[in-house]
Amino acid sequence: MTQRPAGAATRDPGVLRLALTVPEGVPIELELATRGERLTAFLIDLMLLMLVGLALALVIGAAWDGALEYQDGWLLAIIALLVFFLRSGWFLTLEIRGRGRTPGKRLAGLRVVDAAGGPLRVHALVARNLMREVELWLPLTLLLAPETLLPGASAGVQLLSGLWVLGLLFFPVFHPAGARLGDLVAGTRVVRAPKAVLLPELGLRKTDAPARVFTSIQLSIYGIFELQMLEKALRIQDQAGDRRETLIQVSRLIRKKLTWDGDAHDRDAEPFLRDFYAALRRQLEERLRLGRRKKDKHDKRG
Repeated sequence: MTQRPAGAATRDPGVLRLALTVPEGVPIELELATRGERLTAFLIDLMLLMLVGLALALVIGAAWDGALEYQDGWLLAIIALLVFFLRSGWFLTLEIRGRGRTPGKRLAGLRVVDAAGGPLRVHALVARNLMREVELWLPLTLLLAPETLLPGASAGVQLLSGLWVLGLLFFPVFHPAGARLGDLVAGTRVVRAPKAVLLPELGLRKTDAPARVFTSIQLSIYGIFELQMLEKALRIQDQAGDRRETLIQVSRLIRKKLTWDGDAHDRDAEPFLRDFYAALRRQLEERLRLGRRKKDKHDKRG
């Protein structure tokens, strides 16, 4: 995994790129989200979170008022507990269900990914979201209401605490890639989500041998994103020293996923991949004409 300033192919000057190898065995580069994009996504989620919290507080307050006649201490305690679980569970639940995307990230075109290129694990999302308690909510509490955490503390203690929490709060500003402390702990990064669109068709087989035939079940495993990854692998320049090894690795992974029982020789990796690419593209295009768009292998709607 490498991070370097964007080159000529980058959409925006100065945007960093994350180079990794996805589980399909294809090396890719993704654009890291800028600090402004991440802030925009967070503010959208924060507004939605506040609206949901306000609605729940009103409902519970009304029910509590009628049942226990203004026992304010208990009411405030329950609201505080509700706020804690709501703010902790909002991002975690939505990122798990959205495979790294909350409503704010979806609107901003962002996604959380594994920094090493592997699948996004639940424990990584738990770690990065629990760290938000230390990075954001604790600093805000100490800055806005220090007596709730440090009752009776001296001015010196409050000053040192304020400097500490400000350092955590502004950590992404000084990190070269704009990563949160939670991203470093969890091994994740926030990137611009690539759009799943069919690219211009790749050239077909370089041989006159009969094309391999794949079943509809085998072709339904993958979607547009995986087709793009396969195309990137097939478009690797011939002079690239690792081209053959990359194609062999990708071919092995796809054959295993398809439980392919036909020819399974590494020397046929490129012909096999070109046959699979052509067949998968035809099926995806046919489904698009029918209004069924399968974005990736996780998308069950296609």
